[in-house]
Amino acid sequence: MRLVTPRTKPGNSLVYCSVQDGIAASISNRSSDINDKVTEHLQKLTLDGVLKDWQTKVLGGGRIAHDAAAKAIKVYGYSQGYGKADHRVAVELLQKSYPDYSITWSDEGY
Repeated sequence: MRLVTPRTKPGNSLVYCSVQDGIAASISNRSSDINDKVTEHLQKLTLDGVLKDWQTKVLGGGRIAHDAAAKAIKVYGYSQGYGKADHRVAVELLQKSYPDYSITWSDEGY
């Protein structure tokens, strides 16, 4: 998902997922639900005066398989509604949070 504000630099993106109890889990299995949740949060920030002008665009979707015991994460698949995200971006972000993990991506699978 790309979040654009008046101060956003070209190419900046926001990948939205949560990690609970060591398990990477999205808010929902559907990219549109995630976009709705992020939009609600941004609207609150607007009401609070933190943001003035913004827009979002879903750039694609996919899945994340997390094996904590093996310290391995795989990013794969696509969204039926939005197509495939650039999994390389997700892997780069995950590597920052999980530097001791083996993190891979694949275009295969749903």
